[in-house]
Amino acid sequence: MATGFKYQASEAMNCIRQGKLQSDLNTWQDTLGTQRVMDEILAQVGVSYPFL
Repeated sequence: MATGFKYQASEAMNCIRQGKLQSDLNTWQDTLGTQRVMDEILAQVGVSYPFL
């Protein structure tokens, strides 16, 4: 069974081999948007990081 990380790692390797700085499938804007959602979810359930 594959997880999303397997596909992400494969796409990252393909981009590196092609000399690309970002994927056409998942841009850095997409990644930042996903991270913002994840940060909000963590904040809502009370997860905090003391080093931030």
